Amino acid sequence: MSKLLIGHRDGRVEERTSPVAIEEGLKIPDTLFWLNLEATEVSEIERLGDLFGFHPLTIEDCIKLNQRPKLEDFETYLFVVLHFCVFKSPTGEIGTKELHIFLGPNYLITVQGEPIEPIRELYERCKKDPAIWEKGCDFIFYLVGDSIADSYFPLLDTIGEDIDRLEDAILLSPKKEDLDRVFTLKQDMIFLRKIVSPMREVFNNLSKKDSLINEKNLLYFRDVHGLLLMAYEVIDSYRDMVGNALEVYLSTISNRMTEIMKRLTIIATIFMPLSFITGFFGMNFTLLPFGNPWLLLGVLIITAILPVSMLLWFYRQKWF
Repeated sequence: MSKLLIGHRDGRVEERTSPVAIEEGLKIPDTLFWLNLEATEVSEIERLGDLFGFHPLTIEDCIKLNQRPKLEDFETYLFVVLHFCVFKSPTGEIGTKELHIFLGPNYLITVQGEPIEPIRELYERCKKDPAIWEKGCDFIFYLVGDSIADSYFPLLDTIGEDIDRLEDAILLSPKKEDLDRVFTLKQDMIFLRKIVSPMREVFNNLSKKDSLINEKNLLYFRDVHGLLLMAYEVIDSYRDMVGNALEVYLSTISNRMTEIMKRLTIIATIFMPLSFITGFFGMNFTLLPFGNPWLLLGVLIITAILPVSMLLWFYRQKWF
């Protein structure tokens, strides 16, 4: 679905949705416009190349997706790829939705393979607030980037709470499911790092002087770069926390195994003298033990007292 917002010089904001009206609106002189494409057909995306003369490689990127965040300067327009991250499964695995952006002197075009909620909200905001258009399409582009950057922090907050719960669970009673979750979180952190790192570079380059970005708006792009830098640092700290959680899990399992082996060793040690006594006096003599009933009684008493004495001694030595 395609939608077009037209910002007129007199302060009016007009929306067009039908294909014919959109093409006519793009030809209106002395206006600013934002063309937003959501889950559109390949033919609509290819039509962009014909209308605006975009490089075929940028159109191909919009169609094939799976692009890393990047910035390409084509002199008359900028082509930017950003990623919006979401949880794509109940297990907490993270996926992304790609956002492709074309920025020209008087236009902003956004192409979404899947609808992105922050962009929808920003679109509605721009439709209702004419003051935004006074600062130009590059300012709306900044708002798009800011919306994407801000969306990372609720995601990271959820991951941080998950890591805290996981650490508590591992210390209390580690389970196989905890180890699986540790590895999922570790993969998530690597994935987020690969996404945020190039996005940080994109806005670092945008915050420098560019002919398509008003010098007064450069400060806003530096602000987005700062947000992404902060997100990157949080991701790094979470990655370290996940690594520590894995070490705690392995250490706790190792300590538990040590305790089990200690108990088994105590049991084996207790039965060693009992095995010797019963083995020695259990041999095939004519009379047991040696025809002396008092000796038999003594053996039975020793057999009963010995394990109790050993347990008391082990306890006093704090072996258990």
